[in-house]
Amino acid sequence: QYINIDLFEDLVEIKYKNSKAYLVRNFLKQKAYIEVRKELNSLVEDKEAWVDVPLQEDRQRKSLKYEASPLLVAIVNEMKSQEFIQKVNTLDTNVKVFGGSVWWDTEGYHIVMHVDNEAVKTAFQIYLGEETNPCLGTSFGYDDGAPFLTIPYKPNFGYFFTNTNDFLHGLITKVPKDFNRLSLYTIGGYNQK
Repeated sequence: QYINIDLFEDLVEIKYKNSKAYLVRNFLKQKAYIEVRKELNSLVEDKEAWVDVPLQEDRQRKSLKYEASPLLVAIVNEMKSQEFIQKVNTLDTNVKVFGGSVWWDTEGYHIVMHVDNEAVKTAFQIYLGEETNPCLGTSFGYDDGAPFLTIPYKPNFGYFFTNTNDFLHGLITKVPKDFNRLSLYTIGGYNQK
């Protein structure tokens, strides 16, 4: 209903050592993306709809309260469907379930190159903003932290990857003033094949 299931036919694969990441475009169907944008435009005006992200309370990142958006709840629930999970599992994973949230990064937010904690097995991050900025997407890096790719922050675009110690990633450019960096961030749990 909301997710463009054909996105799996149009992925760009990035491989580093034994790890893979995939660039994802048109994650949501166009009509759904427009609905999400409209809803988020009103929600950024409602400070009560957002909470601090655990372990990032001292940063300029907020997470949308789960109950604040039935539309985004429906999208995450669609990611829990067997059809979606089967498509994800064609990418050499064995995902069982997804959970997610919407992040809102504001002026000054950035995060150094890092590896996610053990709880994060796979992740989609899909950018939900209206603006495009070639420097504000996630950067992926070598073992020494030097970035080898920064994907652009652009509407309905993002990445999927399996978390391993081979893939450092981060936001190396600070979010500028008056820029709302919004994204759907979902993690999947699985047992590796």
